[in-house]
Amino acid sequence: MEPATMTIADFARYLGISKDTAYRIIKSGKIPYFRAGLGRGRILLNRETVEQYRFASEQKST
Repeated sequence: MEPATMTIADFARYLGISKDTAYRIIKSGKIPYFRAGLGRGRILLNRETVEQYRFASEQKST
């Protein structure tokens, strides 16, 4: 069973994009994220939301 969240690195690998592009996507508000931990924390994304984003992106490109 896969974890319910993804890191930026996981997100980038899943979509086949660079980490810089992944950061641009989340900072633009196209996909929600949250921070876990102290201070700025680690950026995490909900796996289901990422899968929905990927599906929607694939639909736009066809």
